[in-house]
Amino acid sequence: YAINASNIKPGSRVLDIAAGTGDLTILISKRIGPQGSVILSDINEQMLRAARTRLARAAIPDNIQFAQADAEKLQFEDNSFDAVTIGYGIRNFTDKMQALREILRVLEPDGQLTIIEFSRPTSRPLRMMADAYSSLWPRFGEILVGNGKPYRYLVESIKMHPDQETFKSMMQDVGYAHVSYEC
Repeated sequence: YAINASNIKPGSRVLDIAAGTGDLTILISKRIGPQGSVILSDINEQMLRAARTRLARAAIPDNIQFAQADAEKLQFEDNSFDAVTIGYGIRNFTDKMQALREILRVLEPDGQLTIIEFSRPTSRPLRMMADAYSSLWPRFGEILVGNGKPYRYLVESIKMHPDQETFKSMMQDVGYAHVSYEC
């Protein structure tokens, strides 16, 4: 759904930030075809190694490149990309406003940023249900994988991330136009 909503087309130049092991990158690669290019970027070298290994097993298409990149200090030239995607990573950025500025800088003027992210529900009943459900994640992590700490972090990072309207305002403050979100 996110790839369809991102307006990525055959031949597009795309930057996938905080790409982890490349789930979105693979989908983007198929969408842009051989005439396009996608850069799988992550600040974490271990994630890049895992992505390279994973994609090597899947026969990496020629249109995928890898880059260790800090979203708050992107090494790419201005107006380099038709689209930028971030899947479940922006809540982990230290300075979200700086990252949003950098992404806007590397996007073509008519380019599109697509972000997939968890957020706290805005209605009180849904928020209460989500809090109850997410409180179980660390326990399940402990039971299933022997470590609840990453799941505790996930729950805490979602709670700390701005709600949809606040994040929309942040993007507008930086200079993004036509900002919208879907729940």
